[in-house]
Amino acid sequence: MKNTLAHQLDALSAWRRTLERRVRGIADYLAEHELLDSSDRSALDSLNRKLAADKPVASVCHGAQILA
Repeated sequence: MKNTLAHQLDALSAWRRTLERRVRGIADYLAEHELLDSSDRSALDSLNRKLAADKPVASVCHGAQILA
């Protein structure tokens, strides 16, 4: 099977969903065991917001121009 950009983007998307789910799982585990203080909770919240807001950008080189 040919490794196309679409396949790579699909794999990246799946990896990011897994990462987000695992970060939430770690946060839930730590909270359940009372292992989070306010700064830890703030850091995890910040990480979750960053993961949710960060979108991959693909650029395609066409001749001498970069199209994004």
